[in-house]
Amino acid sequence: MGGTTRGVEDHFHNGYHNLANITAWLSWQVFQNPSLAELVELGTTYQEKVIQGIRIGRDAGRGKREVVIVGGAHGREWITTSTCLYLISHLLSASPSTPGSASHLDKFSFLIIPVLNPDGYEHTWGRGSDRFWRKNLQPTGSHDWLGRECKGLDVSRNFPVHFSASSSLTGSGCDSTYPGQEALSSSEARALASYLSRSGEEGEEVLSFIDLHSYGQLILYPWLSCASASSDGYASDNATAATTTTAPPIPDEEDMAELTLGAARAAKLVHNKVYRAGRGCEVMYSQEGSAVDFAYTARRGSAQGGDGGAGIKWSFEVELRDEGSWGFLLPPGQVRDTGEEMAALLDYLLAFVAGKERL
Repeated sequence: MGGTTRGVEDHFHNGYHNLANITAWLSWQVFQNPSLAELVELGTTYQEKVIQGIRIGRDAGRGKREVVIVGGAHGREWITTSTCLYLISHLLSASPSTPGSASHLDKFSFLIIPVLNPDGYEHTWGRGSDRFWRKNLQPTGSHDWLGRECKGLDVSRNFPVHFSASSSLTGSGCDSTYPGQEALSSSEARALASYLSRSGEEGEEVLSFIDLHSYGQLILYPWLSCASASSDGYASDNATAATTTTAPPIPDEEDMAELTLGAARAAKLVHNKVYRAGRGCEVMYSQEGSAVDFAYTARRGSAQGGDGGAGIKWSFEVELRDEGSWGFLLPPGQVRDTGEEMAALLDYLLAFVAGKERL
């Protein structure tokens, strides 16, 4: 397939879509592919919107190792949601004779969550919206200097590994990166953490976790936080996330470095766009309380207990297009190309993981 998805839905992947259209499209995919796809509800938001995903796999993925792909954690990052939708088509449109994605369905199941933060995503659409809104919409108890209520937690900084309530600029709920006062205090982070932590207990074992963001064209592996920590991801007993400019190497450093460099080459072959790869803390700024560090960190207690990780080795963050010229306002004309790059990257990643895991 070479990273491209063509056919009757060609036009759908040439732009962005609001939440209602996305929900309807997901239902249509399940209706059209009853033996390959089913809808999954992970939880509900503060505004009681459903956090919805689609599971893809032969026989609905039963008995397969699962790959979880998440977009839309930040409302303004529309390209992450559109890329998830492209990946759904990429997987569902593969025929048995197609190399690459078709063979992936024989080895893996997939849970793709296009909009982890539906409250925030919808808040960036329509009249009177805030196109650059990042967080969810739950109350914070904070007010700005005019006395107006400040809403929202940064879902991507609300996970219990390397969590820091003071990681935003001022520690106020008015900050765009406000993580909340407690880990997993956002319903979105809580729903995802609960699902990842149950891996292998009530369904398929999650083998890989991929968190899509924008922008920067980066492929990152743990640690995303530069917090002072041991190599297993937990702060030392007498230290509380003292931020440094580096982080200890992870036990799987060699595998992760090899995979991300190869994935960057695979993405570049599609449209000649350069993706940088490496340990998140060193390639990007420090991200405390990230979903990726939580997913990677070995289990130690439950996710609800505040410090447990999910123990998923193959965990990554991918920062999609572009490198800053358009930023969060990436033109609709680049939606398909970005999806094609991510599809090629995913094909490479899955082939690499299948080889390492002897699938």
